[in-house]
Amino acid sequence: GEIRATAMAASTANAQSDSIDDAWSQVNTVARAEARGIEAAGGGSVIIENSGSIDAVATAIATAVGRGDSGGDGYGEVHMTVDPTAIAAGISVGDATSCAIYNHEGSTIGVASTIVNAQYLNGDENAVVGRHWNHGVEAEATAHGIVTGNGEVAITNDGTIQVDLNTTIDVKTYSRSTTRSTTTNTAGSTA
Repeated sequence: GEIRATAMAASTANAQSDSIDDAWSQVNTVARAEARGIEAAGGGSVIIENSGSIDAVATAIATAVGRGDSGGDGYGEVHMTVDPTAIAAGISVGDATSCAIYNHEGSTIGVASTIVNAQYLNGDENAVVGRHWNHGVEAEATAHGIVTGNGEVAITNDGTIQVDLNTTIDVKTYSRSTTRSTTTNTAGSTA
């Protein structure tokens, strides 16, 4: 048999502020995708046998744009947090007293976890990703062919397990002011 689990989360956030004085934009967005081919909660004894193919694909896409356009002597500021998460597992078993997992000859487990994050900030005086109260980007991509919790575990793999993990983080900040100094910051961007 064949099992295919696919999860995709896409988030787009856009904050624009335009003022004759101070202009403030705050952009926060979250995208979370989780895919599991076979999931057993655990407890007691668990036996899982794979004689076919299991594919689990999780993709999280987060895009954010912020603009703070001030006028006169005002401040134009943009602050942003973006949290994309993609978690994929072919076979997942929670805490079990005992667990036996068999991936038989000729069977396959394919797992892919992908994050794409793009954010663009343009504040006349300040464009900030990750500073003070603002953690910036916290991206988490996880991919497991087989993952188990606590307890006695026996895994036999006579087949094929392939795990792919891809993360792209693109953060751009821009500030230009004709009346005062400017700040751009991308500290705190992690993957």
